[in-house]
Amino acid sequence: MLATALLVSLVTSAPTAGWQDETEDNDIQRITEIVNREMKVEYQQLLLDAMRMRIRALEKHAKLNPKDARRLMLAAKGASKKLVDKHAQKIGQYAAQPLPEGNITINGRLVRLEQNKPDQEDEEEQDLSTITNRVVLIVRSSGVSLDIKQDNGSSGYGLPGGYNSILSSDLWKDTLAKVTTKEQLAELAKFENEQRRQRTVNLMTAAMTMELQLDDEQVPPFHEWLDAQIEIVREADLQSGPMWAVRRVGRNLKTDGLDEILAKEQVAILSRRIAEWE
Repeated sequence: MLATALLVSLVTSAPTAGWQDETEDNDIQRITEIVNREMKVEYQQLLLDAMRMRIRALEKHAKLNPKDARRLMLAAKGASKKLVDKHAQKIGQYAAQPLPEGNITINGRLVRLEQNKPDQEDEEEQDLSTITNRVVLIVRSSGVSLDIKQDNGSSGYGLPGGYNSILSSDLWKDTLAKVTTKEQLAELAKFENEQRRQRTVNLMTAAMTMELQLDDEQVPPFHEWLDAQIEIVREADLQSGPMWAVRRVGRNLKTDGLDEILAKEQVAILSRRIAEWE
């Protein structure tokens, strides 16, 4: 009787290798689908955020009326959907491999990968600081960057699909031509250059304040000196991130007039840095 019971127990409780493989494959497929779906949502949201800022700048600095702003937003949504459909699956595949254990965050937002439990709705919200699987997606003008951090290390990827693809789409360009004038676009270009220029000046001031160990009295005149030297920062200068813009712009700096602001040793350090940027 005992032997019979033991045999029944073994037969009913021990899964076969095939069953295990099938279960594992189902889990991989389920998790991949979840990550792909959530990355698609995040990707499109980041694209639309970038386009909203551009449209808002047109409204504020080029007097674009609200009706035309809505038309542009509809065009941005249509163009972004095509872009997401083209690139989101590849981005999601990178984010899902290697498959993490437990839940993950995507740009700080919790994404549950665990099987739903009957009482999960009653559980308290999970503390995000305890999650070690993190995915950060950043959309730039020329592409997207993907940073994946897990218990066993981290990885990063650069992929196509930046918001310049929306700006160059026929849907966006045709709509923009219908709702704006050349004067409005010129005002937008002027504003965007000033915005890029100020960001670069501020970033370079912060970086050099640390490297040159500027004191409180030196920082304001050094910032003014940079502000006077840097006239144009192109969109291409920022394609690889703000620090790349610092290098591209910084290599054209001249140290004339710095003797009145910096000590001799500080000028020498900055001169060497400019030479490295070249």
